[in-house]
Amino acid sequence: MESRTLRSHRCIGAVADAAAPCASFYELGGVGFVAARVGRDAFQILKLDGLAFQCAGPRLGEPIAAIAGVGEWTYVGVGAEVFCFERAAFKGVCGAAAGRVTRLSTVGDALLLACGEADETTEVIGWARGAGAAARRALPKEACRFELTPGFDDVVVCHPPTYVNKILAGSGDGRLELWNVKRQARIHAYASLSKKCGAVLAVEPSGALDVVAVARASGAVALVDARKDVQLFALDHGAAAAALCFCRGGEPRGA
Repeated sequence: MESRTLRSHRCIGAVADAAAPCASFYELGGVGFVAARVGRDAFQILKLDGLAFQCAGPRLGEPIAAIAGVGEWTYVGVGAEVFCFERAAFKGVCGAAAGRVTRLSTVGDALLLACGEADETTEVIGWARGAGAAARRALPKEACRFELTPGFDDVVVCHPPTYVNKILAGSGDGRLELWNVKRQARIHAYASLSKKCGAVLAVEPSGALDVVAVARASGAVALVDARKDVQLFALDHGAAAAALCFCRGGEPRGA
């Protein structure tokens, strides 16, 4: 019989089909948590230290396409709507996109972004929560809504921590652009990345100022200076990388 005391890890998911990965890592009170889809239409919240189970959301009846956690709140993209949970207790729907929600991302602690795709266009919708105890308990309100550059699809979004009100958006055709969500305008289209490497699958800030990692469908992973539009380093992963992360404790490492 397996010893639970000596168990080195706990499995919270498995690659079983072509479904996109659906998990969100965040901190609350200095403690790390992950909100992860379970099955098709439910989610669990686990503490990263030992992957201890904390709570589980209800079955939603429709597939969960995206999930984002920030503070006490968990946001879930189902169809064209974004469901709001306080931890795992349902509190309401903050709004809907023009098409199905494909991505959820946070800009700091105050702004939630959703990417909705319909009719060959990708729409970005932002919901913001005001200051004060009452606002923190209320559903966020719509703060912005705009369309990305025509042809942008299968979008991945990244918010570099030092870029106020800005996001990096990667496309299925290999483009990478910098957008200001407050002005609802594109700031820059990156020329240092070759479209020959295929779709942008993941973008992740490295911890070093202005430097982000970009994973491509060809297996290439590039470190890019987002301010200077310069590729600093590239490696061939050998296969498409669906996610990137950096270890910032001690000697910096990327994975």
